[in-house]
Amino acid sequence: MKNKIVTWFQDVGTFAAGMAFAGIFAGCVEGAYRGVNIVYAALFYGNFLALLGLGSGLLVRLWPAFIRRHSNGFFHGLAAGLALSAFALGYFYTFRDIFQEAGDKRLLALGIGAGIALTLAIMSLSLGYLWRYFRAGKDPLRLEMVFLGASALSLFSLAMLGGDDARCTPESARPLKGRGTIFLIVDTLRADVLGPYGAPEHRGKKASPNIDEFATQATTFSRFSAQASWTKPAMATLMTSRHVSGHNTMSKLSTLPDSLPLLATELQKAGVVTGAVVTNYNLEPGYGFARGFDHYKYLSPARYFGAPEKANRLALYNIFRLIRERYIPALRSSEYFYQSADVVNAEGLCILDEIGDKDFFLWLHYMEPHDPYFSVEGGSYARVQTPNPGMDDAEPFMLAYKDEVHRYDESFGRLMAALKERGLLDNITILLSSDHGEEFGEHGGFYHGVTLYEEQLHLPLIISRPNGEAMEDTVLARQIDVAPTVMDFYGLSVPDSWEGQSLFESERQESLAMAEENHQGNILRSIQKDGYKLILANTGNPRGLPEVELFHLAEDPKEQKNLKNRVKAAELEDALEKAEQDSAKGGSSGQERHMDAAMEAELRSLGYVQ
Repeated sequence: MKNKIVTWFQDVGTFAAGMAFAGIFAGCVEGAYRGVNIVYAALFYGNFLALLGLGSGLLVRLWPAFIRRHSNGFFHGLAAGLALSAFALGYFYTFRDIFQEAGDKRLLALGIGAGIALTLAIMSLSLGYLWRYFRAGKDPLRLEMVFLGASALSLFSLAMLGGDDARCTPESARPLKGRGTIFLIVDTLRADVLGPYGAPEHRGKKASPNIDEFATQATTFSRFSAQASWTKPAMATLMTSRHVSGHNTMSKLSTLPDSLPLLATELQKAGVVTGAVVTNYNLEPGYGFARGFDHYKYLSPARYFGAPEKANRLALYNIFRLIRERYIPALRSSEYFYQSADVVNAEGLCILDEIGDKDFFLWLHYMEPHDPYFSVEGGSYARVQTPNPGMDDAEPFMLAYKDEVHRYDESFGRLMAALKERGLLDNITILLSSDHGEEFGEHGGFYHGVTLYEEQLHLPLIISRPNGEAMEDTVLARQIDVAPTVMDFYGLSVPDSWEGQSLFESERQESLAMAEENHQGNILRSIQKDGYKLILANTGNPRGLPEVELFHLAEDPKEQKNLKNRVKAAELEDALEKAEQDSAKGGSSGQERHMDAAMEAELRSLGYVQ
């Protein structure tokens, strides 16, 4: 019995050792190709395939006796591991990089992956036969011992690598004399979930008590409208003071055009110290949003297994992350999607402490309440898990979303306290706003980016200035107006290419609000003018939206009644076309960057890639 156990252990151990070495080899190859730490890639793949080998090691006892007699379990494991790795990686990179994800090439890519896998498996098994032949009559190497030692070392090394970015801890608060502006963007924040916009109590408490208090010394713009309904084009509008037609930063690969003057570049030229802390991957420095900032900090999500920064380029890492986040919601945690508001606050305060008494502009971008929505009751709801929710999901999704809003409000209160400790509240201007809203079944869908209804476009904008008092501004305001307004705070003139106007001009006239969207096959345009709103959608759009919708917002703010007024619709369409033409003048045709595996993984976790 003892001998049988030893024999079984040797067979399974050597099989798993072969799988481990195959994983180490595959990790080294992909790590080198994708620019990932090779040691980490090798250990990650090696450990995964070793565990898979142990789990399936019983199969080696089922091999025909002829195979066991003429070969070696190590080479069986090597063949299996190389075949699995080669098939997965061969298919993935052939389909994505060579065939550019053309649907009619999928079978060919599968065939290429299978061919590579079969070739490596045959080579490995042939080595096994040769090994057995030349070592006939000799004791086999105790490869299972090699495996156990290597596995233990790998697991230890993997646990010790630790790749998360170092975080800043603000120093003890000291008085600061700088004057400036803090621009707070709360990603995916609708206007109607905040107290100043009429939000009811949430779970028996005020929906946003700290923001409510902030608004008592601020101007609340009750009709603030976005120019797009997802982060990148909306933030591009905020930074360029141009409609989408003027900056063309719309696609997943778009970057802010170098030819356009940005709010940060204009302030920097005027001697204002500029800083930003963001934690949305669409604002990662490679997209051009860092231009003009003296301090620009992108806070990447936490990574599993102490992974280094570029580990999300590894195919196996992404498979693990997708399975964990989509199919094991009990293990879902917000830091693996974005860094918390408190972390953003801390990094922003560190920048302020470094700037000291100089004039500054600081942009802080938060991800609460972007999905996943984490409920105070312990559950969570994520687009990566539920890309197409049903109407029964609307209520629990919205409830958890409001929990996130309340959680941000608490962090906002802590930021205000920290600014007060530094003596800044009496010297600075604070803008609180959002990039876009969120949909919870109001028009049959969820999340954002594929409609232009008011739950996507009606955003909060609350601006507190030194010695300010509570005011409500009911004139239509737009995202293109924010950059000129900030320049106005510093007494600076705006570039000729900017389309907006300062919201504090003494004789500000109400203008039209235009929004555009081209996302996931939905090509949308809208215009709001004289109390009416027209939305145009492309024929056969994936969302199933009507091609023409006309609403009277004053009477129908939730856009439930599509008016059949052809004269008014034609009038607004003419105005929309003229606005698009005017916006395109002097604009940019757009710029793009190449999408690599890391970019795809981050966008997938945010739901922008399905």
